[in-house]
Amino acid sequence: MLPTACTATTSLWLPARTRYSNPISATEFILHLATQLEGNLMSHFVRDWMSSPVTVVDPDSSVTFALTLMRRRNIHSLVVVLQEGQQTTYGILTTTDIRDKIIASDRNPAETTVREIMTMPVLTAHPNWTLKECSIEMQKKGIHHMPVADDQNNLVGLISATDLFIAAEEIGWDAGY
Repeated sequence: MLPTACTATTSLWLPARTRYSNPISATEFILHLATQLEGNLMSHFVRDWMSSPVTVVDPDSSVTFALTLMRRRNIHSLVVVLQEGQQTTYGILTTTDIRDKIIASDRNPAETTVREIMTMPVLTAHPNWTLKECSIEMQKKGIHHMPVADDQNNLVGLISATDLFIAAEEIGWDAGY
């Protein structure tokens, strides 16, 4: 179920028959954005709506450090960059990871490293993807944050479901809602 503020906001975008009687998840809402706003989302690109620069965290940092970094920057995810020789791979640490793998399992965040609980490997978006392409990939994978990497696999940004919601609101709604 979406948070109250988001639920109230989505009521403007959904047909009356779905309002209140059938709450949807954020992932389902991302798919709704992709299908209902197809024309608008096809002419806007990830590069225009992603956050940049990206806040990264070392995989060997403590979860306590990572959580402090998230709180101070008012963000919900950190990208983890893993370098093995010439190969760069990305992971991600989200507040959901911390909730599910630290708080729910009663682990000590000061004694747990980011590497132990991060999600890896992650799907990366390309800056030239349309917002529709990004929405569909997020929905298929059930994720809310995606690092953005260029053709050389350099980290250039991060896009989130919140960024897509903001884009859809600012672009305008031609779907009749």
